[in-house]
Amino acid sequence: MKEAVGEKEAADFITVDEARAIALSDAGYDEADVIMEKARFEKADEDDPARYEIEFTAEGLDYEYSIDALTGKILERESEKEDD
Repeated sequence: MKEAVGEKEAADFITVDEARAIALSDAGYDEADVIMEKARFEKADEDDPARYEIEFTAEGLDYEYSIDALTGKILERESEKEDD
């Protein structure tokens, strides 16, 4: 049985693993090269589509990605020097 999430069904979304792979590929890293901080699904609301929030650290930088859960498109990306 499929779980309905808003107007779309969960089976229509990319997986969290696929979202992580998209973010890592964009940043130029492999899973073994990073410390994964967060990989979380966020349901759609009237202002934003369903998305995955992906955060990881690599080579002294913190990376944050927001990835559309339906298309896999990167909606937002940010990187900054890691806080000590």
